[in-house]
Amino acid sequence: MKLYSLRHSRRVMHHVFALYKRKWKKLSPSELDALENDLERLDKAIMKSDRNSANELAQKLETFARDHFKKTLFDHFFEFAAALAFALVVATIIRQTWFEPYKIPTGSMRPTIKEGDYMVVSKTDFGINIPMKPDHFYFDPDRVLRTGIITFTVEDLDVPFPDTTYFGIFPSKKRYVKRLMAKPGDILYFYGGKIYGIDKDGRDLTELRNSPHLKKIDHIPFISFEGNTTAEKSKNRHIISTTTFHQMNHPIANLTVWKNGKVEGKLLNDSITSYGDLWGFKNYATARLLTKKQVTDLTDFDVEHLEDGLLYLELRHSPSLPTSSPILRQSKSGDVPHAMLKTHTTIIPLQQRHLDAIKNNFYTSRFVIKNGHATQYNANNPKFSTFSPTFTNVPDGCYEFYYGTGYSVGFGGIVKPLTPDHPLYDNAPNAIQKIFNTGMDMLTFYEPSELYPNIFPSRYAYFRDGDLYLMGAAVINKGDTTLETFLQRENDRKVNEKGYSPFCDYGPPLKDDGMIDEAFIKAFGIEMPEKMYLALGDNHAQSGDSREFGFVPEKNLRGAPLIMVWPPGDRLGTPNQPHYPWFTVSRITIWSIAIFIGIVCYIIYRTRIRKPHFKKLSH
Repeated sequence: MKLYSLRHSRRVMHHVFALYKRKWKKLSPSELDALENDLERLDKAIMKSDRNSANELAQKLETFARDHFKKTLFDHFFEFAAALAFALVVATIIRQTWFEPYKIPTGSMRPTIKEGDYMVVSKTDFGINIPMKPDHFYFDPDRVLRTGIITFTVEDLDVPFPDTTYFGIFPSKKRYVKRLMAKPGDILYFYGGKIYGIDKDGRDLTELRNSPHLKKIDHIPFISFEGNTTAEKSKNRHIISTTTFHQMNHPIANLTVWKNGKVEGKLLNDSITSYGDLWGFKNYATARLLTKKQVTDLTDFDVEHLEDGLLYLELRHSPSLPTSSPILRQSKSGDVPHAMLKTHTTIIPLQQRHLDAIKNNFYTSRFVIKNGHATQYNANNPKFSTFSPTFTNVPDGCYEFYYGTGYSVGFGGIVKPLTPDHPLYDNAPNAIQKIFNTGMDMLTFYEPSELYPNIFPSRYAYFRDGDLYLMGAAVINKGDTTLETFLQRENDRKVNEKGYSPFCDYGPPLKDDGMIDEAFIKAFGIEMPEKMYLALGDNHAQSGDSREFGFVPEKNLRGAPLIMVWPPGDRLGTPNQPHYPWFTVSRITIWSIAIFIGIVCYIIYRTRIRKPHFKKLSH
């Protein structure tokens, strides 16, 4: 039999001594005397570093314990429960205040963080968190960096299914990962996929539009023009409904529809006269691709008065409160109809060069193809439905697009570029239309149809410096004859169609000298309330973020990603964000506490092994 080390013999002595203290009454006088004698001898052998004697006595005591101190089912359960409870409490405190491993479930932060990624989050970047509570023992707002990635809990936020647990036991709230784009007092305005803003002192927040960490990452000021809507019945029998539109989870406009056709709309921001002026809404359009037949069947446009195109880009833009004949949409409950905003639509005929530009800049979420049908990636189980698009010639697998490059996703989220002849690279207009229109959700629900005329996929169009952008890239450049013809047509419509707002490049909120237009920003921007932060996903087309659930309270901030640990590739290591300082009050404090506890435990351990342990009980 293998010779026990002194450390192992000491563990045996501690174990048997603990049993002796609890169960000595079960022993006969002779058995008790023999046990106490062997424990005392083992203690002395260990103190003398006599390994051979300690080994012999430790094995003898193990045999004695098996024969006389047999564990009951309760003993096994108690030991396991006590050890598990201690481990869970310690692990929870560490994960709440020091660091925590995360596995990312969704693609809301693509391409910075993708579905299934593993990372370690530091909980000491901004302050010292109170465990299991949305608050801090200490918090330094100066450590919260704009354009940095943050983690926060969803207490008091309007998110679906907010509850979760730690280790399946301790009740808790879900943790989100987003990018911090504004701090208390900041005022922001959106143009060209970028954010322009000033801080509470009027200083230009140039980092929001020039940060190297936001390359190829654009931001849209809304998820949908209507946002979240609520409709209420009125006690007035002459009123059909009153609809309230919410953006950033705050009411921004009311719309009352009377039975006689009268409409009363009111913006709740007195300084703004048009819904489209809200922090840059008019600079953006939702987009989808139509065939020539779909233009004829589903729109009011006469294709005979448009240039021929392989496909046609339909843009829904310029939201406003209707003044007559509102569109009413039945609510989910079926009792109170919601009024919809008035929007304009326009059409741009696309040529092969434009389709090539769209294809070369495709981005999607991660999606799964099985038996010729596609659905958005789900870590638990792919959910196919009647709205799943068909890709009959594509092999089964998991795929994604970014920057126009397609990838197959293998074990553990490891990606591999598709070969140039892969069927997902099909150049046919209908293939490009399918991937564009089914959107990030991979649903035919978003494809043009008479049933859903105003349902557009999460594809957005906007101008930047004269170029027209889709999916974060210029697909029709300034000077392109197609774009020039379109802009002229928009200008003609403004003149000839009463109330028409053209979709054009209104330009960034800068003065002629290139300086930020502070007065414009204050008049039309959105201001962050005290102790509130704006959190946006890098993947604006598939992110539930502040645009939906509102500003994040300061007390909810918990930390920031420290390092990406999986999958291997160019994203491994430090995340794409500004550098959070290593030496902060909170980090030094937590590390000091951890080191202090470690030193104390070590001292106690060393003290115990250098002193006799056994002490005979008085019987």
